[in-house]
Amino acid sequence: MTGPDNIVLIHLRRLAKGQDEIRSELVEIKHRLSRVEYHLGELAAEWHRESPRQ
Repeated sequence: MTGPDNIVLIHLRRLAKGQDEIRSELVEIKHRLSRVEYHLGELAAEWHRESPRQ
């Protein structure tokens, strides 16, 4: 492989690795948001049970 072609291949591999890292971080963020949503639902249910009826 010639020099410039090799450099392009190296950059493409770095981009692919970066995309994998971003995808992994997005999966973690989605997981954390799901937990937050669950806990907010629990808090809302608790607040609803404890709030005085009008």
